[in-house]
Amino acid sequence: MKKKILVDLLNLATPEIAGVGVFARNLFELWLPEEKSQYQIVFYSSYVIDAEKVFHFRSTDDVVVKKVNVKHVLARFLYQQIVLPFKLITQDLYYNPTLGLPFLARIIAPRTKLVVTIHDLIPFFYAKKYSRMRSVLVKIMSKQAARAAHRVVTVSENSKKDIINIAGISPDKITIVYNFIRPPYDLTNTTDENFFLCISTLEPGKNVENTIRGFGRFLKKSKKPFKFYWVGRIGWVYSQKYLDDLIKAENLEGSFILTGYVTEGAKKEMLRNCTAIVYLSHYEGFGLPVLEGMTLNKPAVVSDNSSLPEVVGKAGVICDPVDIESISNALVDVVENRSDLMKGIPSQLDKFLPDKQIKVFKQTIKDLLK
Repeated sequence: MKKKILVDLLNLATPEIAGVGVFARNLFELWLPEEKSQYQIVFYSSYVIDAEKVFHFRSTDDVVVKKVNVKHVLARFLYQQIVLPFKLITQDLYYNPTLGLPFLARIIAPRTKLVVTIHDLIPFFYAKKYSRMRSVLVKIMSKQAARAAHRVVTVSENSKKDIINIAGISPDKITIVYNFIRPPYDLTNTTDENFFLCISTLEPGKNVENTIRGFGRFLKKSKKPFKFYWVGRIGWVYSQKYLDDLIKAENLEGSFILTGYVTEGAKKEMLRNCTAIVYLSHYEGFGLPVLEGMTLNKPAVVSDNSSLPEVVGKAGVICDPVDIESISNALVDVVENRSDLMKGIPSQLDKFLPDKQIKVFKQTIKDLLK
C-alpha cells in the first residue's frame, strides 16, 4: 500500500510568489515527477490560488489538490491547528514548505511524521522585520515547530546553525536542502547594460534606505550613468509615497526605479542584462535572487551577515549593509572587477545543483517513512 503524504500550502495564499514560494515550486517541479508513483500526495491549498498553475504540477490519480476556504491569516492558523490534526490521522507524513506545524497532531495523529521548513530566524536577529506582535508569534512558532517536528528542512548552513542555537535541537534533526534553480544556465552571458538589480518585496528587513543611499554615493564616486532597478511589490511598513520621497531626497529620481511585481519573463530579461545583483538585507535565510543572478553569469554585492556570504562565495563582493561608504565601495568594486568575479560563478553554482538537493529531500522523506 502506498504511503500517504499531506502537503500544506495554506500559508502560500497568493499567486505572486517570492523566495519561500519559489523554493516550494522548484521543489515540487522536480520531486513530484519522480515520486508521484511512490506515494499518494494531497496538497491542501487556499481556494484563492490555482495551486497547480502557481507551483507547476498536475493532478493525477496519486496527486490531488484539496482547496480550503480560508484566506486570512487567523483563519488559516485555526484551520491548521484545529482541523488539520484530524486530517492527519489517515496520513503517514505531513510536509509544510513554510513555517507552520499542526501541533496537536503529535497527540491526535501520533504515527504521522511531521516535516516543517524553517527558512530563517529573522525576528531573532532583526527586530524591525515584522510588527512587534508578528515577531513574537514567529519566534514562538519557529522554536516550537523546530522542537515538535520529526524533521526540520532548512536552506543554508547558517540557518541550520541558528536553529540549533535558538531551538536547542540536535543537528541530526535538520536537513539542508539548498534553494536551487533548474538548468539551463547561461555562463557565457556577458551582457552589461549599466544597471544594478534587486529582486525582493520592499520591507524593512531588505535594508531599502541604505541601499538607496549607498547607490546615490556610488553615482557620485563613479560618475557613470548607472541605474538601479528594484523588482518587487511594496510590503509591510512602507508606502509608495514614503519610498518616492526617499528617492527624491537622494536626488535619484529616474535613476533608482521601483518596478513593482513583474512577470517571470520580464524578470529573467532584467537578470540577463544587469551588471550585478545587489542584496543588502539585514538577515537572509538564503537569498535566492543572488543564485538566480549566478545562473545568468552575474556577480553580486551582498551583506556580510547570515547566509549571504555562504551563497555568494567568491562570485561577489561582501560589504557592511549599514555603512553607506562600504556599500558604495562594494558597488564600485563589482563594476571594476566584474570579469574576475564571474570566474568564481561555475564552482559556486555546483554547490546548488538541483539533482543534489532533490536527492537529499527524497532521502529525507524515505527515511521518515520506513
